[in-house]
Amino acid sequence: MEAIALDRGDIRWVFPEADQGQLAAFRPLLAEADARVRRLAARLGAGPDATADEHGRRTGGGLWFRRVEGIHLAGVFALVGTPALNWTLGLYVPRRCLWDITPGPPWEVHAEVLAGCDRDDCRGDHSEEMDGWVHESPSDAVTGLLEAADWLLARQADGAGARVAAHRDQPNS
Repeated sequence: MEAIALDRGDIRWVFPEADQGQLAAFRPLLAEADARVRRLAARLGAGPDATADEHGRRTGGGLWFRRVEGIHLAGVFALVGTPALNWTLGLYVPRRCLWDITPGPPWEVHAEVLAGCDRDDCRGDHSEEMDGWVHESPSDAVTGLLEAADWLLARQADGAGARVAAHRDQPNS
């Protein structure tokens, strides 16, 4: 799996049927979503030069494409990680099975604030998520990605990270 920076990728990997007008309209929206992810990273203390590795594990580097070798379809993702939390954002085609390479529609947008838990009495991860935003048009999907980036910024501003971490730290939560 490849992680490719937004400025080195091609939005046609996500929307192969988009026309030139749509592609031109998507660029500023994607750039704004990228800027909002970088703003979130700065608020959380991630360095401005952070980037995603091939697994998308590094943090703060804005939006990037994730592509699977041999499949010409991709998704757009972001990850901002702190020692306690991961803040994730994604726009992708939901897959019904591993070999499904349908290019969309639909497209799904997902955002999440996630605290992992490794305690023995823990029942898994703890999160706040904005999920299930399914879009039938590329324009709606890109606009949804921008809205999801706003959702993450709002969660950071309203203390979601502290709530998620506190839930994780409660016994038997």
